[in-house]
Amino acid sequence: MFATTSTVRFLYHHSTRLLHELAAPFFPVTFTEQEVESTKRRLDGRNTRSARIQSHDTTARLLRIARTLGLDDEKALAYIEEARQVQLSTARASGGVKLGSPMCFEDRCTVYLVTRAIRPAVAVETGVAHGVSSAYILAAMEAAACGHLHSVELRDDPGIGQVIPGDLCTRWSLHTGNSQEILPALLARHGPIDMFLHDSMHRYRFMKREYEQAWPCITPGGVLCSHDVLATNAFDRFVRRRDRDIKSSITSINFGLVLKRD
Repeated sequence: MFATTSTVRFLYHHSTRLLHELAAPFFPVTFTEQEVESTKRRLDGRNTRSARIQSHDTTARLLRIARTLGLDDEKALAYIEEARQVQLSTARASGGVKLGSPMCFEDRCTVYLVTRAIRPAVAVETGVAHGVSSAYILAAMEAAACGHLHSVELRDDPGIGQVIPGDLCTRWSLHTGNSQEILPALLARHGPIDMFLHDSMHRYRFMKREYEQAWPCITPGGVLCSHDVLATNAFDRFVRRRDRDIKSSITSINFGLVLKRD
C-alpha cells in the first residue's frame, strides 16, 4: 500500500516531533541547530506566506495555548493584544560576549500569555541573554500588579537583560553563574514557585536536569515552560514520566508547557 500525498506531507512536516514522541520511552534524541531551524520552517512557514496568514496562524496557536491554561478566547485575545503593545528598551552595545538570538514574536506572546494566565507570585527562568523573555514576563507581572522574576544567566556581560525597561526592574532579580549550581539553591530559597521557564543550554542532560529540579518546587496549578523543545526530546520524555502529575500539556512549534495538576 502506497502512502497518500497528504500522509507523506504530514510525516515530512512533523518528522521531528514524531521522532521525539516515538523515541521518548526508550532513548534521548538530540538534533543539530540546522535540523531544528529546518523543522521550524516546515511547521511554520512564516518566511514564505503572507503577513495575513502568518498573523492568523500565530493567533490560532496562541489560542490553543490559552485554552490549555483554562482561559476563554475573549480574555486570551485581550492578553495577546496587550503582548503586542509591549515596548522593549533600545538595545545597548554588548560587552563582546555573543548572546543568544532573541525569542521570536510568537514565543514572546506565549510567555506573556502564560504569565497573565497564571499570575505567578514567584517565577524563575534560566537563560536571559538580551532579556526579551524576561521583559515580556515582567510586563505581564506589571499588568497584573503582582509577581517577581528570578533569572539565572551563565555570563556576566553588560548586554545581559539590555532590553528590559528600567521601570520593570523592581520586579526582577538577576543571578549570574552556572544554573546547575545556582538553580537548586535558588529554588530552595524562593520556592515554592508558580512558573518556571527553561531557556538556557539546549542539550538533553541540561534540559532534563532543569525540568526535574524545578518540577517539585512548582505549586499545584503552576506551569513549567520550555523554549527550544525541538532541540532534544527531553521535554517529551519529561511529560511521559510525569503524566500523573500533569493536568494538561501542549507543544507549539518550538515551545512547550505543562500545567501541574491541582
